[in-house]
Amino acid sequence: MDYDGANPSPLTGNQSINLSPRWSPDGRLIAYTSYRNGNPDLFVLNFDSGRRDVLSSQQGLNATPGWSPDGQWLALAMSATGGTNLFLMPKSGGAPKALTTGPAISVSPSFSPNGRQIVFNSDRGGTPQIYIMDVDGSNLRRVTFQGNYNASPRWSPRGEKIVFMCRAGGNQICLIGPDGSGLQQLTTVGNNEEPTWSSDGRHIAFTSTRAGQRDVFVMHADGSEQRRLTNNGRDNYLADWSP
Repeated sequence: MDYDGANPSPLTGNQSINLSPRWSPDGRLIAYTSYRNGNPDLFVLNFDSGRRDVLSSQQGLNATPGWSPDGQWLALAMSATGGTNLFLMPKSGGAPKALTTGPAISVSPSFSPNGRQIVFNSDRGGTPQIYIMDVDGSNLRRVTFQGNYNASPRWSPRGEKIVFMCRAGGNQICLIGPDGSGLQQLTTVGNNEEPTWSSDGRHIAFTSTRAGQRDVFVMHADGSEQRRLTNNGRDNYLADWSP
């Protein structure tokens, strides 16, 4: 759909569950998870030609993809090895490289604008929290310490902020610096999740239940002027801005 909620257009019609769409930095590809073959596989859709290729179909979860800034790599969560861990794959497919290991659940990777780091959420400390690591999986550090549930991080286009879902009297949208400073809560009404930045960093789209069902809302990056984009009587969620 357009940025104002107009002209929604379906990209999938396989009568299955399709989740977590992510635009490539050049706007030509969309990575997403689909259950069309029974397993939650990772697909890449060529937006121009309509061609769909399976990037990862390992048994178990292949989900929550995140593109590198140069569009050559995808970080994703996979569960084929036992726990749910993060892996790095070329956009054309190939052998995945493990970035995290162990029994903890690690999901929702998002690259820093310079491509050198990845922010993600993990319950390795007992509760879901936000972590940052280098792109090779080294130098892991925890970012959030307030609250017992923080998830779905997305790095801002300029790199100075991370937006995420924080649990504070319900699920809310929060901002924090990569160094853990400057925590700020942006929403207060309803349950709010799945934030995503506009390409210029001026706006944040997110899912909210404040109108009853799940709908996509948008606000300025400081939390002001929150408004509803979808209103079709159905659940609308997991939005992602085009470049």
